Formats: sequence, C-alpha cells, structure tokens
Amino acid sequence: MEKFKGRIAPLLESDEIRYQASGVVKSMSVDYFSSNFREITVTELPNIGLSSYYYQSIENPDLVMHFRISETAGLSATLMLCRDFESKLKETGI
Repeated sequence: MEKFKGRIAPLLESDEIRYQASGVVKSMSVDYFSSNFREITVTELPNIGLSSYYYQSIENPDLVMHFRISETAGLSATLMLCRDFESKLKETGI
C-alpha cells in the first residue's frame, strides 16, 4: 500500500474512492480498500505522464482495481474482472 498512500491517496478529494464498475460510478472507503486489496503491478510511463496501479481484492481475487494517473486528466479508477485485467496485460505487453 506504499504506492497507494504516496501517489494515489493524495489525489483523492475525500476518504472515499470513486470508481467505475460496469459503467456505474460507485465508491468505497480508503480504509476498506487498504484492508482488502493488495498491489499486483505498476506501470509508469513518465515520458507521456501516465501511470497505472493495479490492486487485487483479497476477498474476491476475481476483482482488480485499476488506478490511472495522467498529467492531463488526473486520477481515474475502474474496478474490473481479473480476466479483463489479464486481457489488458496481453494487449499492452506489460
């Protein structure tokens, strides 16, 4: 959770994480997230000002939270299924 606390948490507007899941905006508390997700991978592309952080749910390993930080668009978060995460990895080659 070191990267979450250092890079993502400072960009949140409150103690809630607002994210998209299946096209619907939802939220969860930072405390819940910190206790129930673990970091699985990070990609940082400083030359284009883009970073992605992926965290897997401990309770439900089929769920992955993707945080994207862009210099132009700011922070966004998406909760996805693990299979979608795996497809994204194959597409990007990361």
